[in-house]
Amino acid sequence: METGKLSAVGLTQYYLDRISIYDDELTGNYLNAVVTLSPDAIEQAKKLDQLRAEGTILGPLHGIPVMVKDSYNVEGLATTGAVRGFEDFVSDDDAFVVKKLREAGAIILGKTNMDSFASGVRGFSNLFGGTRNPYNLEKETGGSSSGTGTAIAANFAMAGMGGETGGSIVIPSAANSLVGMKPSRGLVSVDGTIPLSPFRDVIGPMTRSVTDTAIMMDVLAQEDQNDLWFSYKPKGSENRPASYASPEVLNDTALQGKTLAIPKIYVGKDQNLGAGFRLDPEIEKLFEEAKQTLIQQGATVIEVDTAPYLSKWLNRAAEWEYGWPDDLFPDWNRESAAYYLEEFIKNLNNPRIDSLLDVRAAITGEFSDTALVQTLNALEKGTPRSFEDEALQIALSALEKWRVNDFEPFVQQLNIDAFVFPTLRAVIPNESGPTGPIPFNRNADAESNVMGLPVVTVPMGYTSGNAPASLSFMGDYYGEAEILGFAYDFEQATNYRQLPNTVPDLAKVDDLLYGGIDLDRSEGTTFVLVPGPGRDVIVDYKIELDQIRLGQGIRFSDLTITPVGQNTRIELGSDVLAVLKGVDASLLMVTEFV
Repeated sequence: METGKLSAVGLTQYYLDRISIYDDELTGNYLNAVVTLSPDAIEQAKKLDQLRAEGTILGPLHGIPVMVKDSYNVEGLATTGAVRGFEDFVSDDDAFVVKKLREAGAIILGKTNMDSFASGVRGFSNLFGGTRNPYNLEKETGGSSSGTGTAIAANFAMAGMGGETGGSIVIPSAANSLVGMKPSRGLVSVDGTIPLSPFRDVIGPMTRSVTDTAIMMDVLAQEDQNDLWFSYKPKGSENRPASYASPEVLNDTALQGKTLAIPKIYVGKDQNLGAGFRLDPEIEKLFEEAKQTLIQQGATVIEVDTAPYLSKWLNRAAEWEYGWPDDLFPDWNRESAAYYLEEFIKNLNNPRIDSLLDVRAAITGEFSDTALVQTLNALEKGTPRSFEDEALQIALSALEKWRVNDFEPFVQQLNIDAFVFPTLRAVIPNESGPTGPIPFNRNADAESNVMGLPVVTVPMGYTSGNAPASLSFMGDYYGEAEILGFAYDFEQATNYRQLPNTVPDLAKVDDLLYGGIDLDRSEGTTFVLVPGPGRDVIVDYKIELDQIRLGQGIRFSDLTITPVGQNTRIELGSDVLAVLKGVDASLLMVTEFV
């Protein structure tokens, strides 16, 4: 863009073209990653191109299209949380981070699919259906930020935003060969996003490189007095570099002289804490190779017993000494979600919907989300609780003491610069639908999602079935700069990430997208259909005027012709050859084919 060879309009249209080909339900093997496109995306781009022409650059994302999870408020768009019943939750304002993205010059291209209410890791929505993995359409894509994971892996935008309560950034990042940053809790404002479990909720970027993630963090890590964590987060959030993307942070010597610790429990090794979580042999092999790379880059890699800090959490009944609200307030977590979800709904300023109670019937039907129903019950029967409530004060105080008294001394005693481990302990499983078993086993939930430490994932290679594998670096609270540097060094030494083969580049959109130029033409056109990657979307086919030529020995009797709404899909086995928009399938006779 700086050289004038690429415009914001051109880049935005490129992504819209890719979405129209690979994420359209009509095209059969669609990814179902994007649920809403911003109707003014091109207008946003035009304004940014004009500003650039006038010499004004808003920030590091000037003219860059970005996708956000459908739990983020975007002015004028529905924030459904992928929940049946939330379709009319239209916001009249942007979430805090969406405002910051716009201020940095980003184009908000649209919103992505997710597990309903962000309560899950399989990428299934009771409103939009499931998201698919572009590396292998039969594999799970991970959630709850499934749509962002798939969309960024499939190159539907330059960067995306996810959210995490228990792995929902790192799991889909790992499953889609992305770099995902789960920040320290409180570093990035969650204001204007749907809450699931407020004392654990964070949001963060998901991109195709460490550099892109660092640039996004520069935009996102800003103080917000309206953030629920503003008065409760640990001190030190201001102690960060001028830029996470600076050469001082991102360089290929960041690992030299550093000590990286592997928690034994996360690589299947038994210890006094108990049996370790076993690694799949393919993951174990890739992790061993990753360790050798870390050592070659100058790091010292040690294995550590994670007691006492982890032991206290896992064995709370016997070892925890900091208090916890469960006994006095058994439903405190759902009651806290109820408080902040009600606040979120009221802030939408929707004249017809002012409470979760207003959509009770819709959210309690088939495939209803358990956590959301429990939140509704807490609202009806319990006491909605803010962070000022006694129950939350007990929890927040306990987490602070746990980190300061147990974790930090442990790290300091062993001079640990960061922890490193496989993000997921097993290969990406086959897709199992909304009622299948929980598909992922990930590491470090206690440290990352309960204690609140930052984690960044980076590609670690691929297992059988072209399924991605991922390495995680976990740092001290507000240690994002350090672990981004380590991830960058590893990324540059390995360059593991490959493009997914189900969504090839569109060398020229006309190769895959016919028509749309002259809908009023009177002369016939012959459209040639051949098998292979991509799906031809013919937007102006005219019965009895146009014809379809079948290439590569395809016979009419080999085809399956299916009506899809007001459109027609033409398939050869599982290969979607074409979609004829606005064409009645019953009118498509053999005489149309030559």
